[in-house]
Amino acid sequence: MINVLSNMCVLKIFSGSNQDYWIQMLHLIFGAGGLVGPFIIIKFEENSFFVIGLLFLSSAPLFYFLKSPESRDSARKS
Repeated sequence: MINVLSNMCVLKIFSGSNQDYWIQMLHLIFGAGGLVGPFIIIKFEENSFFVIGLLFLSSAPLFYFLKSPESRDSARKS
């Protein structure tokens, strides 16, 4: 369900020539999480939520450098 909603958002926000790139990037992220997630659970067992939280927090500052979708021309036109 999350994947379907995310794809719909990508189709709405990134309409145009760059749309394929963002959909493939979204599928790559979901696929990598689906591949790595079970290994984290197996390795860290009871502390897995703590480790996944640390991974999320360590990647959160990277979102500061991303461009907001509202500032894109394709989002303004629709």
